[in-house]
Amino acid sequence: MVCGFEFTSTTIGKQIGTMIIEISTLGEAIVHKRCLLGLTQASLAKKLGVDNTYISKIENNHSIPNRELLRKLENVLSFEYGELLPLAGLHSQELEQLFDEVVTLIGEKQLMKELENIKYNA
Repeated sequence: MVCGFEFTSTTIGKQIGTMIIEISTLGEAIVHKRCLLGLTQASLAKKLGVDNTYISKIENNHSIPNRELLRKLENVLSFEYGELLPLAGLHSQELEQLFDEVVTLIGEKQLMKELENIKYNA
């Protein structure tokens, strides 16, 4: 079932009123939101400026859109900014920057530890 939301995955729980829909793929997330908004694949495709067969491929997890199209999907389907990126296997720039900062911090701490060892062993 598609617009009846008979999804069997269990990664992301989205609460809609009193009902929780379990979503684990980008395709499931897009189908779910598209149906909630009463959009067809053709109407969504028109809003995004793509062919409706491409929407079908995305919803069936046969294709992953680029970041630009993901942002458009988030906007048209009322997702929060960056919400679709993890489902598409991508990360936001903010997450990448945070990762770089953590790696840098860990590197600096390791360097400080090594300097302390040198100081005490000298």
